[in-house]
Amino acid sequence: GVLSGGGNPTRTPATSADVNTIMLAASYALDAFHVEGGYLKGDDKRSIASTLQHDGRGFWLGGDYRIGQSLIKAQLVNNKIDNNAVGAKDGKLNAFGLGYQFDFSKRTALYTSATRFQNTGDGLGRFNSSISGLTTATDKNLTEIALGVRHAF
Repeated sequence: GVLSGGGNPTRTPATSADVNTIMLAASYALDAFHVEGGYLKGDDKRSIASTLQHDGRGFWLGGDYRIGQSLIKAQLVNNKIDNNAVGAKDGKLNAFGLGYQFDFSKRTALYTSATRFQNTGDGLGRFNSSISGLTTATDKNLTEIALGVRHAF
């Protein structure tokens, strides 16, 4: 098998920002099976009101298995954002996804996937870019289904 990994500690200074981010990821391949995962931690030390600061952490784990022209995929994602506002609950996102891809050729593939997003708390743990207007304030969960054809030119 093949094992690979990496890390990326970064510090983003600006006039009013000081956010440290640490990311660590690894993948392993053994014949037709691949697994990958990672961890991310953010430390918000900006000199702004503490209610606007967002420390957080998250991880992801995914894998795929190839059988001939078929590729079966699965992924789990967990993000948690600390919400420092008084009385607010930390934002948390769990996402579970399954996918399938059929390769017609090296350049053309049919793909489908389904992902369930489970959101709790307040703040930025939610999948904000897709959830706006699609859910209610009490039901923040979302199921996404995708189907498509990919062709590389």
